[in-house]
Amino acid sequence: LRFYWWRFNGGGLAWGTLTGLSGAILQRIFFPELSEFQTLGVALASGFSGCSIGTYFSRPTDPKVLINFYRKTRPFGFWGPLKDSLNDKERIVVRNEHFRDLISVPFALVFQVGMFLAPMLFIIHNFDGFWAVTSITLVGLGGLWYFWLRHMDKAEKENEIFDEPSEDPEAS
Repeated sequence: LRFYWWRFNGGGLAWGTLTGLSGAILQRIFFPELSEFQTLGVALASGFSGCSIGTYFSRPTDPKVLINFYRKTRPFGFWGPLKDSLNDKERIVVRNEHFRDLISVPFALVFQVGMFLAPMLFIIHNFDGFWAVTSITLVGLGGLWYFWLRHMDKAEKENEIFDEPSEDPEAS
């Protein structure tokens, strides 16, 4: 959650971990017959509930720390109050970066799975499968280059605007 929700903090992490573990242990004690899918649901629901409750019952993170984190990391998700602290030029850079990242995800998944499968197919001497997976992996690599990697030099230059001091949102 820390990369998707601006309000999430250490209290939410601690309580989420505690309640998720407790929920999983209690489920195994009282309902051991549940399927793996149901067990995962119990752990996720209890952990997410603990995260939410812990986040709201603990102090928010210092806004200066959050703004610094957002300006350096530029995560996806629910960061509206911090997005508003960016100037128009910075918002355009963040929006373009997020767009390129989202477009690249399918290609990255294809590339990663192909990099995993191709050597295994080669080792078991399934050469037809190896060449098919290698071809698909190269398509994934091509997509990554086209939508993401070739923009890296431009992105480095755009990142220089984030090195300039930002406006203090509390001053306005």
